[in-house]
Amino acid sequence: MNHNFESDSHNYNHHTYTEMIASFSIPRSFGPKFDLLLGFDPKLNQFTSDESDPFLALKYLDRQALLANKHHWPVPIQWLETFPDIDKYLSLDEFNIYDYLWEEVIAHVNILDIAYAFYPMDLTNLQQRKDIKESAENIHRSIEKKMAQKINGQEAIGWVLQFPQDGPLGQIVEKKAGISLILKNKLGLFNYRPGLLFNYLLNHKIPIETLLDPYQFEDLVGMIFKSEGWNVTRMRKTRDGGKDIIATHSHLGSSTTVYIQAKKYAHAKVNIHVVKEFVATVAGDKADKGIIVTTSYYTRPSTNWLNTNGLSVAAIELIDKQGLKKKLQDIIDSETPVYLLE
Repeated sequence: MNHNFESDSHNYNHHTYTEMIASFSIPRSFGPKFDLLLGFDPKLNQFTSDESDPFLALKYLDRQALLANKHHWPVPIQWLETFPDIDKYLSLDEFNIYDYLWEEVIAHVNILDIAYAFYPMDLTNLQQRKDIKESAENIHRSIEKKMAQKINGQEAIGWVLQFPQDGPLGQIVEKKAGISLILKNKLGLFNYRPGLLFNYLLNHKIPIETLLDPYQFEDLVGMIFKSEGWNVTRMRKTRDGGKDIIATHSHLGSSTTVYIQAKKYAHAKVNIHVVKEFVATVAGDKADKGIIVTTSYYTRPSTNWLNTNGLSVAAIELIDKQGLKKKLQDIIDSETPVYLLE
């Protein structure tokens, strides 16, 4: 089965509207619960058009009278029969009830595949949105085929769904098996497509400096330069004068070596002492160039000193928060932003 959740883009304050495509293997005992949360009536085997709040009757009507007149209240009764422990959630507002029920169900469901599609909020480029939609539909079909193979012969129900990454189901799926879990577990970012991670990080509500630890940020910076065509070597986690990454590039028999320092700051700015030490390292090792990349900005003394003194000693480039975002966006713009998480 498959279903496409529609969502108004004005509900999201990102640069993009992020959609997830996921396949699920659901134990048959949890099938009715999964179906009902989707708005699919497992008894009628069709999506329902009932827009009333099924929880109001369960909250405020006399429970004995409700059960005695099942034919008058088929929808609330169905929720009560499907979720016998629903009473513990009825003190919450409607949307929180759905969140908790989804979390309860997804805990017992296997997530087989996940894909992400990043739609630009700018509606002027209709061709780009059309290309993204077509690519997302292709991945949707591919995931459906894989799902059918994986659950063949199992006592399970299969669903392929498309839903907003920022919605209740998206957040719960993310928490269990999406990119957020990868970042939380501090896994190496090099295992994943740069475009996927760059889109996710650039358009996520939580800033890069909060999502990534310092070593993951070094991974991210390495991915940027690798995507730009450099050969990238990560240095050991020791004091090395600031060279976190060494990037090399050969062209027509000429080789260029660049030292790169990655500074993940949430609030502080990169100060003059950091810049001076890095200039000394680049000059002392006779590297062709040095680049500092930060999630923050540079203090005025650090940029003034570099412009008046440092650049005469070594070729240094400072990339601040805005420059970092531009680099990510340039790489993002080079491909259709639809990705299967592998």
